[in-house]
Amino acid sequence: MDRPIWEGIFQNFHEVKATGKGFESDEWVNNSKAKVEKYFDSLNESNQIPPIPIRPTSLPLVASMNNKSSSSRGGKIIDFGVGVGFSFLNFTQSCTCAKEYEYHIIESINICKLGKEIFSDYQNLFFYTDVKDLPIGKADILYMNSVLQYIADWKLLLRSLLDLKPEYVLLDDVQGGNIPAFATAQNYYDSKIPSWFFNVSEILSFFESCNYTLMFKSKFFSTVLGQIQEIPMSNFPSQYRLDHPCTLLFHR
Repeated sequence: MDRPIWEGIFQNFHEVKATGKGFESDEWVNNSKAKVEKYFDSLNESNQIPPIPIRPTSLPLVASMNNKSSSSRGGKIIDFGVGVGFSFLNFTQSCTCAKEYEYHIIESINICKLGKEIFSDYQNLFFYTDVKDLPIGKADILYMNSVLQYIADWKLLLRSLLDLKPEYVLLDDVQGGNIPAFATAQNYYDSKIPSWFFNVSEILSFFESCNYTLMFKSKFFSTVLGQIQEIPMSNFPSQYRLDHPCTLLFHR
């Protein structure tokens, strides 16, 4: 029997014993490169409906709706930890106003290096390894997809990002629901990566305290082990299980 994706229930993120390189591993970088190359191969010259995105995202829609207010000064998107341009690719193909935005990605050193190589011809895409390196004072959209759960002090990180005063904050693939918050170990190849499962009310309360209003909420459907399905958590007690992660959209 294959090992489960997540193992253990911990109250504190730092109780999880991390092993391996996780998202700094060669497997992650090589897999990221392969996904981007596959996406490029699926493009055609018809300029019609774009390929299926690498990761499902509502970002192009939010950016399109926001464009009316941002186009006169040039919009800015902050993409924190969403990979080597995974969401940027779908954004550029789906959002007809994409060229009116600056797209700033904050990622690991290896992913930034790879991104700069792959997207060297894109003039509106920028890579950084630290929030402090961002050269902008205000953002239109803060975007995070499947990343908040990997941040030990996620509230501290969000506060630093909210200092950019984004009009919208879009969180996709958040491991949160009507469950007790807990930390666990995620198995990824030879690594064990600490990861949160959230009580979603705690996230909503945090944003409310930062003067953000919840505008949209839904289940998030993505592939798990190669197919769209419920999160495989049968190894956890029922009160800790999620069927699907969620999407949350906030407005300031």
